[in-house]
Amino acid sequence: MKRLHYIDTLKIVAIFMVVFQHNDLNSAIRFYFQSFSVLLFFVASGFVSSPKSHLPFMDVLKKYIRHLMAPYFLISIVLYLFWFFVGRYYGNKAILKSDPLDNFIGVFYAQGGSEYMQWGIPMWFLPTLFVVVMLDYFVSKLRLPFQILATLVFPVIGMGAFQVLGYHLPWSIDIALVVYLFYFTGRIFKRIDLAEAIKGWELPIFTLCFAVHLYTSQLNEIVGVHNGQYGKFLVLMYFNAILAFIWLFALLKVVPSWKPLTWLGCNTLPILAFHLLAMTMIKGVALFVFQHEVIFTPINAAFYAVLQIFLLVPVILFLNKYLPFFVGQAQKKEPVSDSLSATSW
Repeated sequence: MKRLHYIDTLKIVAIFMVVFQHNDLNSAIRFYFQSFSVLLFFVASGFVSSPKSHLPFMDVLKKYIRHLMAPYFLISIVLYLFWFFVGRYYGNKAILKSDPLDNFIGVFYAQGGSEYMQWGIPMWFLPTLFVVVMLDYFVSKLRLPFQILATLVFPVIGMGAFQVLGYHLPWSIDIALVVYLFYFTGRIFKRIDLAEAIKGWELPIFTLCFAVHLYTSQLNEIVGVHNGQYGKFLVLMYFNAILAFIWLFALLKVVPSWKPLTWLGCNTLPILAFHLLAMTMIKGVALFVFQHEVIFTPINAAFYAVLQIFLLVPVILFLNKYLPFFVGQAQKKEPVSDSLSATSW
């Protein structure tokens, strides 16, 4: 599939929101971003996904193990080792005193709670997306009415499983069932050719959807998808995140592309994986070199988010050139059309 600059730009905007909210823990802006930023990636992943229902299951399974789960385990092991030898002795992680064995189990349990993934909570997304894609393989084999039915039944099963069991399933399977609707919505947007459908109406659609979204986002409670918080109203979570995708899509479709941003949009996986380490480095330099403790406000949280992303550019270049399998690429400098590195992150 031909790359769409506005989708790549949308992804870097969304990952900036993710990094920002991990810096700024209390502001209204943080909770606004949190209500939809991660969910944008599920919609975008569905939007750029290639048809796969006609392919043999084992081919699809191997493909997404290579593009999603191999990067997950490789990066998670690196993050765990850093946390075990360094990270758990400093800052909030030292206060929490998380158990090393529980966190090692968390590499394989792969559910984004702090008890098991103190070494890298953001990594929860990769196994969840893998489950979503596998679900989609089977759903896409159905006729459209039954596909729609499946998207409506999945959230009931996912939320019901957590209510009955009292804990989240490995690889956030229960959460994947709830968020599958976003991936499916992305596929529908692609099917109806959203870009063509809104052609000439981008700015009015952006204005209307953004205004409605600003209002409706205040009606729900906190959304924290990684630990199964969907707000007070599940329907409102769906509505807000899809509305956010539409207004961002409409706006970025008419904004001229800028190569540095679209390049970063193709390489958001390393930002997801290592932005917390980048902040650890920033805090360390600030404390030990300048005797300054980093305190976050919304303004400097945004500044530090930009700085974190900038600091990770050499990491991205290194991984792409020497360790492409760490970011789900089969060959050096050759992004995969619907792999993690090329589309979802």
